[in-house]
Amino acid sequence: MSLGVVNLLRYAPAGWFWDSPHDNRGLQVIKMLFAGTALDESAEIRRSREVLHRYCYERFEHGNRALAVGRAWDVDHLIPTPPGRAPADIDLLDELWDNPMTEGERAKFFTTLRRVIDTGEANGGAARPSDRDQLLDYFRAQQGSG
Repeated sequence: MSLGVVNLLRYAPAGWFWDSPHDNRGLQVIKMLFAGTALDESAEIRRSREVLHRYCYERFEHGNRALAVGRAWDVDHLIPTPPGRAPADIDLLDELWDNPMTEGERAKFFTTLRRVIDTGEANGGAARPSDRDQLLDYFRAQQGSG
């Protein structure tokens, strides 16, 4: 699933799509809805991947290498050296993962998503193509992609 979609779901109204971190009742339909869909990543999402990669490399790779040597694993690295010079500042992720939608736009998106999920669950997990297209078009327009 697109990181943009995942980040947007952080703003979902409580209880609309799941009741707990272990409740997948809506998540499976959401995954199916966005599966195989080309959604452009924003510059912020691409940058967040670079920041997270750098953070993980700097935070964990030294220990990973020590573990690999201690276990006699034949590996050069577990986390590849990140390209570029992105900072390893994990606090930047909150800013980079912020969603540009207004509260009203998010409310409309989530209302549409809920309708698509309810329709999809009634149809055995498959949303109607017109509902799916409407939701994807709305997501793309709000994200500035496509």
